[in-house]
Amino acid sequence: MRHAQIQRITACGSGHFVVAAARRIASALATVRTGETEPTPAALRAATADVIERCVYGVDLNDLAIEITKVALWLEAFDADRPFPFLDAHFRVGNALLGTTPELLRHNIPDTAFVALGDDDKDWTKKLKARNKAERKADQDQLTLSFGAETLNVETSQFTKAAHGADTGTVASVAALRARADAWRRLEADPELVAAKLVADAWCAAFVQPKTGATTSGQGVTHATVRALSESPESEPDTLVSQINTLARQYRLFHWHLEFPGIFTVPDDGSADAGTGWTGGFSCVVGNPPWERVKIQDKEFFGNAGRPDIEGAATAAIRKKMIDNLADTDPDLHRAYLAALRQSDGTAHLLLKSGRYPFTGQGDVNTYSVFAETMRTVTNPSGAAGIITPTGLATDKTTAPFFADTLSNHRLYAFYDFDNEAKIFRDVHHAYRFAITTMTGTQRTVRRTKFAFLNRHISDVPEKRFQLAADEVLALNPNTGTLPMFRSRKDADITLGIYRRHPVLIRDGDPDGNPWGLNTGTLFHMTNDSGLFHQPDDLAEASFNGWSYKRHGKEYLPLYEAKMLGHFDHRFSTYKGATQAQLNVGALPRITDEEHNNPKLEAMARYWVAESDVVLRLGEFCDRDWLIGWRDITNMGNERTFVPCVFPASAVGNSFYIAALDNPDMATQLLATWSSLPFDYVARQKVSGSHVNQFMAKQLACPAPSYFDGPAPWRRCEHLGTWLKLYVLELTYTSYRLRPYARDLGDDGPPFQWNANRRALLRADLDASFLHIYGLHREEAEHVLDSFRVVRKYEEKDFGEYRTKRLVLEAYDRMAEAIANGGTGWKSLADPPAGHGPRHPE
Repeated sequence: MRHAQIQRITACGSGHFVVAAARRIASALATVRTGETEPTPAALRAATADVIERCVYGVDLNDLAIEITKVALWLEAFDADRPFPFLDAHFRVGNALLGTTPELLRHNIPDTAFVALGDDDKDWTKKLKARNKAERKADQDQLTLSFGAETLNVETSQFTKAAHGADTGTVASVAALRARADAWRRLEADPELVAAKLVADAWCAAFVQPKTGATTSGQGVTHATVRALSESPESEPDTLVSQINTLARQYRLFHWHLEFPGIFTVPDDGSADAGTGWTGGFSCVVGNPPWERVKIQDKEFFGNAGRPDIEGAATAAIRKKMIDNLADTDPDLHRAYLAALRQSDGTAHLLLKSGRYPFTGQGDVNTYSVFAETMRTVTNPSGAAGIITPTGLATDKTTAPFFADTLSNHRLYAFYDFDNEAKIFRDVHHAYRFAITTMTGTQRTVRRTKFAFLNRHISDVPEKRFQLAADEVLALNPNTGTLPMFRSRKDADITLGIYRRHPVLIRDGDPDGNPWGLNTGTLFHMTNDSGLFHQPDDLAEASFNGWSYKRHGKEYLPLYEAKMLGHFDHRFSTYKGATQAQLNVGALPRITDEEHNNPKLEAMARYWVAESDVVLRLGEFCDRDWLIGWRDITNMGNERTFVPCVFPASAVGNSFYIAALDNPDMATQLLATWSSLPFDYVARQKVSGSHVNQFMAKQLACPAPSYFDGPAPWRRCEHLGTWLKLYVLELTYTSYRLRPYARDLGDDGPPFQWNANRRALLRADLDASFLHIYGLHREEAEHVLDSFRVVRKYEEKDFGEYRTKRLVLEAYDRMAEAIANGGTGWKSLADPPAGHGPRHPE
């Protein structure tokens, strides 16, 4: 091991990562030098001093963090026979996320830089944008800024050579230490390096500069500014240069190739990375970056400012009004808030629109995601990067492009997912999921990635670890490339088998990728649309029929919330009789079996919405008198993960997704599929948080509609779709409110009676049928059923056994025997069979 060729960079913080990294490298170096697995203290001390002097680097936004880190390293490297190492060249202050690259500079300032932020003047912003566009057009014969040898001379690698000259060899004396420090100071003061930083700062300043005629004195940073600074810096007004420098200090702009010229080189021979415009990078990058949204959070700001009244405002609207009132009651705090808001808006704008983050620069940016992309970017082609982030880095929609790119380019070395029940992170909520992600440089190809999910202790990883190829992972989430959450290799094998046999529900980008013709979305947002919601007190003079209100010829329909709906049950829970304690935890009283058997009884809602508003919203989806969809909110601690339902057409909160279908028979096929245990098993491999959103649902394996046109494998005399419809009809049609739904399915009879025991038998038949439809053999079927640990826990408490497993396996075996007999001889668990159960009298 030649330690001079190893560079390791960490996010500094309190210095723990840096010191630990130095110790790890030093231990390996001492072992190589001595040939001993347990090097002597003297050998280890010498190796530690060499590593700290030569191999470790760091960046932090906080000046004090850098100073603390250097002190920690000096103490760690203490050797009475040599001076403290010179670390200023290795540990730099700045915002590692905000800066530019040679490649971005070559493409000039994009017009998207000019957006009004805070109190910016919109007209002046438009003028600057128009000026920038005109200046770029005038330079159309020279498509890119000529940051070449004839201007900044970056391509000659003079900065790299100077950095190497100032940072090589071992400092064995105070005189040598001073010489190294002097050489570095000369490089920092080099007029050409200073000019290069000014150009890079100016490019970034275009995004965050105040844009008013008064503050910019009619100047402002545009394409011509950067052009002039690159060719003749002294030609630009001092006021404009001063403004650029002020913004650079305010945002702590940090340009990696200029802050670490010994690590990054900007060549002129076409060998630079196409994305950055440089070559080089760090051998190893490690960090535990902050996990926080870039956009300022009002509650957090005013909580830190000592204003609990504003922090604890009942609603966002009330909080906004209180903030606006600060202009009169506390102008200093109001100005501080506006300044912080402007800074956060500027930071977000630079992250989203600069082009530096092509994969993570989208949506409501969280710092951990852009840190991950930064760390991958600054890694040497033969190096590696490791980062601790929320598990969402691999599963969330906003980070999906980054993770998919890392995976598809064979750069994901390992991904280890943890829950925090054992409080690995003391100050993080126990239910929070986080992960360690290791990525490689562009020249290191990973054929099979190491995975371990749902670890509680670091020691769990070796036992739970397994490997998957990139194409296997991408086959499971073809739209996004995000990561499924497998507990074991067996779960991975079962799920991969299912995906080989059946397509995803909707495949984006494929003209034939939506065979069901699904249109999905939400109706009413519980916060933004709250002005449309009415409570019983608002409708005191209206008549109530147990479901809706009527007043002056106008009807108000109930607003269904996700927690009110369950599998085959639109009367799952009710607000009637809900205690404050239940409301505080988002739980509602369950409707009893006896109450369920009253076909006229409906669940009590919390809000009602005017029918005209409901019809207006529903017009975007369908014109039927019933709806189908699924719950957004879920949790890995729930009995089930994916919860669909059919219910009367009405208002629906945004925690429940509506799925519009043209064919009612197809709705029964989808509902049967979505309600089955095998489908739920697939869903829980994909869900790492508390949501089953649309992008996730689209990537769940679901048999195509054509599959249901064939015969049932265990009853070949009947089409599978027809066989399923009878089960779904009896299980769902238990209330007169769903009579329109039953009629659309060709049934004119009264609702079916609610019999809990019979319903368990019908659902067991359905679950068993989908174990066969998904192609699972007996051992796999048992594994899937055993994965529903919460269902088992409750049933063993209520019935003294895991009843669902017993019934489903009995039904599975009956079907397997019938399939072996050519699709004959099958007998349902329920007698009479589905669709012929007892009904209520007319």
